[in-house]
Amino acid sequence: MLRSQAMEMGAEYRMDWNPECTLLICAFSNTPKFRQVVVDCGTIVSKVDF
Repeated sequence: MLRSQAMEMGAEYRMDWNPECTLLICAFSNTPKFRQVVVDCGTIVSKVDF
C-alpha cells in the first residue's frame, strides 16, 4: 500500500538499489538491500530507528 501511495505522488519504484536511487523505504533492517544502502551511505526511511 505504501509503495502504491508513493507512486501516486510521483515516486519511482526500483527493484534493486542503484546509483539513481535517492532513498530506501524499509520495514526490515536485516536484508541485503538495507545493508547495501548503508554501505553506499544512502538515505533510509523507516517507521522505527535502526
